[in-house]
Amino acid sequence: MAELTMERILKWRLLVRGMMLAFTLMAWNVCEWFMGLGLNGTPPATTQQAAFVSTIVGAATGCFGIFVNSESKE
Repeated sequence: MAELTMERILKWRLLVRGMMLAFTLMAWNVCEWFMGLGLNGTPPATTQQAAFVSTIVGAATGCFGIFVNSESKE
């Protein structure tokens, strides 16, 4: 029974999909945080914060590209 479960996990790539979901949620939260800067009396974004968001969004794009182009090993 344990073998069948492990085969399903590997076949469905649950770990990879879970990691992609977590990274997507993190990137979404970073973008929402950045878009909220400068509103309601908060200070505007600095160049360091803009560089941080650019790095996260670029990494998300790369991760998504790798995820889409990867194939399961069968």
